[in-house]
Amino acid sequence: MLKYFHPAVTSGKWDMDTELFKFIPNLLASKDQAATEHLLSEWIQHFGPFQPSVEQSTIAAEKIAAAANNEWIDKLPYSNKLKEKLTALSRVIPVVPDQYIDYFEGVGNPSFMNTAIKLCSAF
Repeated sequence: MLKYFHPAVTSGKWDMDTELFKFIPNLLASKDQAATEHLLSEWIQHFGPFQPSVEQSTIAAEKIAAAANNEWIDKLPYSNKLKEKLTALSRVIPVVPDQYIDYFEGVGNPSFMNTAIKLCSAF
């Protein structure tokens, strides 16, 4: 969610792949569900504030062929507060240009080439 929706991440301020690898050991060391939830919530906050779009439902109806299904968020074993934060994050309209995803002209299909090129150049 953070990689593809958080404006500070999509704008290039953070390298999300690196941030994820730095975060995983903390997550794995978490003792219980409450500690895990706290870590996740703090990690989301670490990237800065974000503003969900109130008008996204209108935009989705007009411009998006298939809206994302966020039912998986409701099935998470976490508090409603964290679920609401994730749902709000899914309603952020991404900044353009996006460091992780681009769209082919004409058809509008997603292209992940920027990510692939960055990963390959890192080696």
